[in-house]
Amino acid sequence: MDYQKLLKGKIDYESLTPEDVKKTLAGNFAGDIISKLGSGPVESLKECIDDIHELIKERRELHKNLMKEMEMVEMDINNFLGKQQLDMPKEELILFKEKSIELAETKRQELLNCWRDIARLKEELRGYTKEINERQSRMSMLDSILS
Repeated sequence: MDYQKLLKGKIDYESLTPEDVKKTLAGNFAGDIISKLGSGPVESLKECIDDIHELIKERRELHKNLMKEMEMVEMDINNFLGKQQLDMPKEELILFKEKSIELAETKRQELLNCWRDIARLKEELRGYTKEINERQSRMSMLDSILS
């Protein structure tokens, strides 16, 4: 019995025996339906998971670049202060030290923000992973029931 013909209406329904129906449902028909029903959402979830992995990678790279730039600015300020400290008025010296402190605070804030961003992305990743596992489990359970 060809289930494709059955779906297209080319088979006489009255001539079907219960064994034909059972064999058709237990064959590829059930597996095809299960795979077609589940493949779209599962593939979409897999794409989301890949996107999140890419976002985590990009955030780590951004963090690395920002920290490198801030360290270079901090080093420039410290080098400038080391050379000009004796010749500089106290007001300007205080201003540069305040900027150095602000930069250090900004670095700490970036560390914290990076950690938070990655934690949120990983939480979202766990949700998608859980959903994809549940869908695949349901698909295999339905497949085993219909087989």
